Formats: sequence, C-alpha cells, structure tokens
Amino acid sequence: LSLTGTLAGVPGTLSGNNVAGRGNATYTFTRTSAGSVTACPAGTPFIPDLGTATRSRVQIFTYGRNDGTNSTALNNILAALAASVAHQTAYAPRYLVGGTLASPGESLAGFNAVRDALAAAHPGRFVDLNAPPSVEEMAQINFVPDSYGAYSNGRTDAGDIAAGYIPSGMRAGATTGSGDFLHLNDFGYALWALRYYRAIVAMGWWPSLPTV
Repeated sequence: LSLTGTLAGVPGTLSGNNVAGRGNATYTFTRTSAGSVTACPAGTPFIPDLGTATRSRVQIFTYGRNDGTNSTALNNILAALAASVAHQTAYAPRYLVGGTLASPGESLAGFNAVRDALAAAHPGRFVDLNAPPSVEEMAQINFVPDSYGAYSNGRTDAGDIAAGYIPSGMRAGATTGSGDFLHLNDFGYALWALRYYRAIVAMGWWPSLPTV
C-alpha cells in the first residue's frame, strides 16, 4: 500500500511493507519535501489525498466485520460511520451504509442487532449485506445453488440460505477448498454490487441508470 496525503498537516506518502499477518506490517511516512520538525503524537490521523478529493461524491460505507457485534463494537461502528458522514462536503450528502457479514454457522443474533442499529441510525440509507439471496437475486447474478458439489466446510447452499446466511457457494473456498468461507468470491461480491446498485437507483442519484 502506498498513499499520498498529509500527516500532522505535512504532505507526504504513507507506505506499507509486505509482512503478512494482522499487526505485523510496518508503515512509513515520507515527507514530500524537507521542512521544520513537526510534532506528531500517537494517534495523529493520516488524511489520504484520495479521501479529500472524493468528499463530495457518493460514498458506500461497509464497516464493522472485524470489530465484532457486542455493544462496544457497535458503538465503535456507529462512531466511525458518523465521522465518515460528517467528513462529506456535499450540501446533501449521498451515502449508503452496508451491514456486517456473518460466516455460515456463526450466531446471527449479534449481527441482527448491529443490522437493526445501523438501519435505525441511517434510515433510508441502509443496505442489508448479510441477508441470504432471493431466488430473483441469484438469477440476476447467474448463481445456481449447490452447483459446485460438496464444500470442504461440510455445508450446502440450500442449507445456508434456509438458515439465513449468504451461502457458502458465494464465499472464498467454494471452488478451491482452501478459502475461509467468510470472505466472498465473485458471486458474493456480485450480490453486494447488485444490492448497492439497486439502492443507488432507488435514491435517484443517477436518473440515467437502468433499473435492474
């Protein structure tokens, strides 16, 4: 990763190394040009140029999977979303908020609580990304449940859908057997894209977009 932006008001580039594993990577900030010493206390935010340039555009916020679903996690997610919305500069900010994704077999109670809280905090802007696909949605993205055969996690698409999950066939590992069945594959991301697209059309932000 390499991004230009500002740190403590100083322009420069933030670059990361390739060390794998959460918490193992090291990031280095390099100033664009030499200058006077500037204090940079721990926790000083890095502001990417791209984030500044896109403040007036339509935003899609999908936060919270790694936070968890307890009350502390929910408060963190709500605070992060509030800050992101406040960062927009459009007179009438255009944004959508997506729900958090459960892995097949995880208890849905906490995820449903987060869903309800996000929908209440952002009425009319919430897109449920955790709901199982409808027959119509699967047809739109050309997904045929259980067409891959048996999955290495021992689950079936029909069983996942009946239990309230986005199915294993839409997850990493469906065809390779080596995925975690949490992250999505092309079918899963196509489902998310379809839902976000339909929400954008429903909001009327681009009247020229066709209804799908």
